[in-house]
Amino acid sequence: MERRTLAYGHAGSAPPARSPRGGGPRRPARPVARTGGRGGTIRWDRVGRITLSVVLGVIVLLYISPLSHWITQSATASEQESEVRRLERENGRLRTRVARLSRPQDVEREARRLGMVRRGERPFVIQGAPAR
Repeated sequence: MERRTLAYGHAGSAPPARSPRGGGPRRPARPVARTGGRGGTIRWDRVGRITLSVVLGVIVLLYISPLSHWITQSATASEQESEVRRLERENGRLRTRVARLSRPQDVEREARRLGMVRRGERPFVIQGAPAR
């Protein structure tokens, strides 16, 4: 008796079943898992979107506090810059006044303007005089 060997495997075995569309061998059917009424499969695309949304939300929450501090500090910095400019102008006026009061006559005139008198002088107060 003659033994024939087929190209598909062992002698005497039948060729694997082909899919109806042509192509390769037919795969065995997978059992369908039935769970409740909702499909039962995990939608990984939805899980990924939700996870990315949560991560984005956490990142936004982490930026809120530094952003509010930055806004507050920029407002404070502008206020302080205007205060510095005002103080620099006042400093310039005071330096000019110090330069004017470098002579003794100027110091005496300023002291009398402030209502001061020398020792031994008698102060007079004139009431009802018109202002200059």
